[in-house]
Amino acid sequence: MEKRNSSIELLRIVMMFLIIAHHYCYHGVEACFSEKQQMLAVDMWINVYLIQILHFVGIIGNGTFAVISGYFLINKTASNVKKIKRILIEYIGYILVFIILALLFMARNGWDIEIGKRITDIWTSGNWFITCYIILLLIIPNVNKGISIISEKEYRNLLIILSTFGFILPGFRFYTGMNIQCSVEGLFIMYLWGGYLKKYGTNNWWSKKNIFTIVVILSILVMGFLVLGNQISMIHSSDTNSTIMNFLFPLVGFFYPLLIFLYANKFEFYSRTVNKISQSVLAIYIIHDNPIVREIIWKRFSPNINYYSKTMFTVHLLCKVILVFCGALLIDQSRLYICSKIRCLDAQKSE
Repeated sequence: MEKRNSSIELLRIVMMFLIIAHHYCYHGVEACFSEKQQMLAVDMWINVYLIQILHFVGIIGNGTFAVISGYFLINKTASNVKKIKRILIEYIGYILVFIILALLFMARNGWDIEIGKRITDIWTSGNWFITCYIILLLIIPNVNKGISIISEKEYRNLLIILSTFGFILPGFRFYTGMNIQCSVEGLFIMYLWGGYLKKYGTNNWWSKKNIFTIVVILSILVMGFLVLGNQISMIHSSDTNSTIMNFLFPLVGFFYPLLIFLYANKFEFYSRTVNKISQSVLAIYIIHDNPIVREIIWKRFSPNINYYSKTMFTVHLLCKVILVFCGALLIDQSRLYICSKIRCLDAQKSE
């Protein structure tokens, strides 16, 4: 069995860490403001920019996961039913565990309105990424069969058309486009890009130095737009910063995942520890983004909003994100260990 390049597995881990940081800001800070304009009315401007940057990070992380999936799955035409079944068992299993724990907590301490709402949210809103990823897995075998019979030029033209109408034009407001931030369409396009890089190679896609330079230049431009939008919004009490953020979302969600993947794929090493941790990345997503868990880790336990206007905000963010990542990792690694022991016992009994 071919060993997976651990640099890509490490990239998955880093992206999940950054997605948790995004959720720290999105669910624990932004959700506490009735109007986005209120977020700008703080003296700690570094915190404002950190929130805005981490808003982009969530989009980049999801897009990067789709590119990685395309890179590893583009040549697979067999059904993904077993993988989907495993994901659903994990997802539903963790939901049931957290509901039981929440009900036990309320049985002991009395009804909690907010936690009660979060239980309802599980069934009404679910998890958009898991839903989209499962849909993607369902269509992948047929998509891959179609991709296998077209030429490189036809594949490239398809990517140009989809990327233009899915990411580029919506950014410039020429076309309303799709909700790329949380849609199966956006993940699908990035999946196809990952597949293209796998089928036709990445060695001729610039050097590490060139990719790094492009990322730096792009980051400077993004920060420039953010500063401009925030300053105009404060001076004229307008919503310019939201307009600029909406302009940047699809563009950042397209270019960064590709550049980051290309850069990471230039390195090759193997680490059993990295690969083992990477096995739990999707479960970490499922665990920490459960509505019940969200309510507790972002709003109940050392509430994020209490630190937003303070100098300790960055320290609090880092400590809490590390704690949430490690806690979710420990939970899922314990599950994997118990499941492996049960399988060993079943194998011994069958013998």
